Amino acid sequence: MNFFLSISSTQISGEVVYNAALSFCATAPLRSSSTMSNSQETAHTSDSQPESFEIDWWTMLTDPEYLSDPYSELKRIRELAPVHFDPASGIFFVLGHREFNIMAKAREMGRDIRFWTNSWNSPKNKKGDPKSYEMFREFQPQMINSNPPDHKRMRGVYEKAFLPSGINRHRSVIEAECQRLLETIPVDSTFDFITTFANPLPHHISLDLFEIPRDMGDKIQQWIEALSWLGNIITTPDQKHDAQIAQAEFKSYMRDHFYSRPREQSDGFMDLARGAFEDGTIDEEETLNELIMLVSGNKTTPSLLGNGMLTLLRHPEQFEKLRADRSLMRSAIEEMLRFEPGSSIIPRAAIQDFQCADVLIPKELSHSVSWEHSVEIQRASKTPTYLTSAD
Repeated sequence: MNFFLSISSTQISGEVVYNAALSFCATAPLRSSSTMSNSQETAHTSDSQPESFEIDWWTMLTDPEYLSDPYSELKRIRELAPVHFDPASGIFFVLGHREFNIMAKAREMGRDIRFWTNSWNSPKNKKGDPKSYEMFREFQPQMINSNPPDHKRMRGVYEKAFLPSGINRHRSVIEAECQRLLETIPVDSTFDFITTFANPLPHHISLDLFEIPRDMGDKIQQWIEALSWLGNIITTPDQKHDAQIAQAEFKSYMRDHFYSRPREQSDGFMDLARGAFEDGTIDEEETLNELIMLVSGNKTTPSLLGNGMLTLLRHPEQFEKLRADRSLMRSAIEEMLRFEPGSSIIPRAAIQDFQCADVLIPKELSHSVSWEHSVEIQRASKTPTYLTSAD
């Protein structure tokens, strides 16, 4: 999952990052970048006989005004009903917190988008768009697209690396990179937090964790940007073309990188992948896709850092509390994840008919999609509350 690298390491790297950023922000001017946007939330719902409110989801979800502040509109839609069905796409949007929790934990709902009736895997798409079919077919074998037991098998390969002891091994590297980036920022002029700090930090750390030379950084970033469109429903022909090229080039590079380095006995990402491949736990296609996914997973971290910093700037009294008492940092990070998450969409496909509260999400809909886009929208408090205690 894309949030493995960013969120699983939050308790360590997040503390380092925000402590470093707060120390610097106490003296340097800061401006909000246009790329430091609020997390965007979509949702997902359906019902056997769902009431239609004639919501134009796709116009709304691409409207710049909505993207700058989605919460008021999502609240309005959620008050109409916690679960909505879009007949134009066959997608269910789940906005209610209770309904989202039910859906997210349900075994009837899976990650494998081949269960999506009109997905890339459909006979119609295979015949009409063979290049797209082949691209997604190659992208499919990895944990974020797999249901149990395959999901657990693939995820288990890297569990050691995400244990506190595994992440703590990299603390000094993260601290050093934070310090290096801070030293490049002018102390007496305005700067862009996203482009100067939040973007390069996780990208550089990812390169180091997967033993990729820093001089490959720009090319890797180019591939990641192109591949990020694979996670979108709305994709232009040019974006799809760029993603196809990036996927082929990135996979070719990672294949050479994977086989060229000798295996060592360690709990590092590359050695864990090599050991699992050699003992047959994962095959080559799964290995390469997982490595690409994990390297690319840092993409959610700039959103988390940017949203967190923007939230602090919008609540200066909370900002001052955190500056004054760094023991609040852990609870602050947890609240930032809740209040303005770095990622807001969780897709699911119905493996079996699933009753989500009062709505039936069917396994199959004729010429439609059983794929949910879900978002937990729980901003009951308009003010972040994480700076009240150290616990």
